[in-house]
Amino acid sequence: MRFLIISAFVATTFLSTTAYAQQWGDLKVKFVFKGSAPDADKIAVTVDKEFCGKHDLVDESLVVGKDGGIQNVVVYAYDGRGGVKLPAIHPDLEGNPNTYELANKNCRFEPHIVICKAGDTLNVTNPDPVGHNCNLAFLVNAAQNFTIPPLKSKEVKLDSAEPAPIPVACNIHPWMQAKVVVLEHPYAAKSDESGTLVIKNLPTGKLAFRLYHEAAGRLSGLEVAGSEVNRRNVFEVEIKPGENDLGTVELDAKLF
Repeated sequence: MRFLIISAFVATTFLSTTAYAQQWGDLKVKFVFKGSAPDADKIAVTVDKEFCGKHDLVDESLVVGKDGGIQNVVVYAYDGRGGVKLPAIHPDLEGNPNTYELANKNCRFEPHIVICKAGDTLNVTNPDPVGHNCNLAFLVNAAQNFTIPPLKSKEVKLDSAEPAPIPVACNIHPWMQAKVVVLEHPYAAKSDESGTLVIKNLPTGKLAFRLYHEAAGRLSGLEVAGSEVNRRNVFEVEIKPGENDLGTVELDAKLF
């Protein structure tokens, strides 16, 4: 009996130590446009001109800052076919589902890209004085296509992960476009105005990441921190404890 108790204690201690031994790291990378970026095309407002026409709307599929940083590049840990299974989720990233807002604001979607997890809720709002429509072309979740009167909102439950970024459109204002990314895990980020993104609290070890940009074509052959992006737009990185700064990645104009 004493031997069994000691064995159980040792086993429990080993498991606890093993779980505690998992270390975590952050991934940081900056994406810049190589060459002179084109000016964003202005939107020809054809509906609700009195309100929508006063907002100087432009095509947001490619947004490049003054320093060349590319906004809305998405990078997420990829554990699908040809990827690497995530060994653990950081305790701080587990917990209750979140609610993310997608606003029909000033006749455009804000934000242009929303990143969520399965189980989260997308709250589609309309702070505008004109009516909008939200057409969510989900592949796994039930497709949604609904109107939103001024100052109203509608919640959409995201029950399952999606295999690709999902297009969002407003059928009333055809220039309004956005994307919703729904994953099984929290390890994803999109680049800010400077072209920089950070994915925090990744488990250490070799991980695969998928790279996505709305206006870019196939990114295979691109090199990210010494790893070549394959035909699935996936590259691998050895995540070490602390910050893993992959530096600056240039995206050539011919990719867009």
